[in-house]
Amino acid sequence: VAGPRPVIEFLVNRCRSLIYSTSLAPAAVAAASESFAVIRSESERRERVQEYARSVRRGLSIDADPIEACVPIVPYVLGEDKRALAAAASLVEAGFYVPAIRPPTVPEGSARLRISLSAAHEPAMVESLIEAVKRLA
Repeated sequence: VAGPRPVIEFLVNRCRSLIYSTSLAPAAVAAASESFAVIRSESERRERVQEYARSVRRGLSIDADPIEACVPIVPYVLGEDKRALAAAASLVEAGFYVPAIRPPTVPEGSARLRISLSAAHEPAMVESLIEAVKRLA
């Protein structure tokens, strides 16, 4: 915590989330700090993963506003828990890890697949994923 000494002392002694937590390891802090430098210097990674997100949403006919359209976590709503679990299992068999997200994490009747994209993926991988998800329908 950074701030005036009385504020720091109050927070250290009264904030439950601070009192009952463990600070990050120095290596994790260093890695997070370095990631900011990478984000600033390698914008092509961000642009690539945003394009993958737009491609997946287009390919699966998922409506999204312009800002949401480039977020690299794509929800594919299937509705029923059993259907989402079966779809996730089918995708694992096809070589994709796309977990099923079910209540209570999401509202009842809105179970979904959580597609998480990365700049490390290749365009062919993204296309294969889109085709594999389409086959689930």
